[in-house]
Amino acid sequence: MSVQPDYYLPKHLDTPERFLFWSIEEAVAMIVPFMFGMMINQAFWGLVCSLLGFWGARKLKQQGDNIINQLVYWHFPHSKSLYRWLPPSHIREYLG
Repeated sequence: MSVQPDYYLPKHLDTPERFLFWSIEEAVAMIVPFMFGMMINQAFWGLVCSLLGFWGARKLKQQGDNIINQLVYWHFPHSKSLYRWLPPSHIREYLG
């Protein structure tokens, strides 16, 4: 007689976190525009934007695992708390 444990053990350690059956990025890209559309009483356009956001997030994830982190590093202002160990992206060359 086998006893089933009350906790979940993942099969692989590198399995990404999921919300329902979407990854976290895809779920955020779908839920946030839809909720915003519901708040401004434009549910149809919120649904359209959420589907486009889902499609865009899926395409970005196909490009590579860290493409979103790279885009944030190069195109957004440098934060002192995030990427502390990296130099600011606007410095291209250091003089000796």
